[in-house]
Amino acid sequence: MRLPDPTPGRGCGACTACCVEIAIDDPELQKPDHVACVHMRAGQGCTIHDRLPKTCRNWYCGWRFLTLSEAMRPDLSHVMLAPELGPDGNKGGLRIVLLNEDRAALEHSELLDLVAKCIAGGIPVFLSWGHGALAKRALVNPVAAEAVAAGDKPRFVAVLRDLLARLVQQVAMEAIAAQNGCAANPAGPSQA
Repeated sequence: MRLPDPTPGRGCGACTACCVEIAIDDPELQKPDHVACVHMRAGQGCTIHDRLPKTCRNWYCGWRFLTLSEAMRPDLSHVMLAPELGPDGNKGGLRIVLLNEDRAALEHSELLDLVAKCIAGGIPVFLSWGHGALAKRALVNPVAAEAVAAGDKPRFVAVLRDLLARLVQQVAMEAIAAQNGCAANPAGPSQA
């Protein structure tokens, strides 16, 4: 998938959301998701911007290429829109990443309008929660399509809240199960 060109004149500025939230597996740089890149300086951005690894040069968030206000820049809105392949492996979509676990950011009016337009246009939208092996995501389109088609914003918001609550619960339950598995057998699984 090739990303659209960024909006002319729109740069990251002091935003470092992708420097923390995105996992990178590049010969020049490796880091897990939700871990700050060693080259990131909070409030300043990347210290190696002039020689970025290929992954970083070729990736940018949705705010850089979508028609969104400055208020939707990830560090300001607490929402990062990550471009992503759709369920068919080809059609591009967006993954909503709520920064700092800010659940209220999901209800930002401009985000709701964008998500509704994407759903109406058949563009896959995923909602995600959690990090690393515990990260979960869900396709928003099938559960929100009816509310979007009806123009029912309160029901649309309720559907998004419910979907997020289910993701949060899944991540929490898996974290508890993982902790209990470790506590029950600190040496790890037996080798039978």
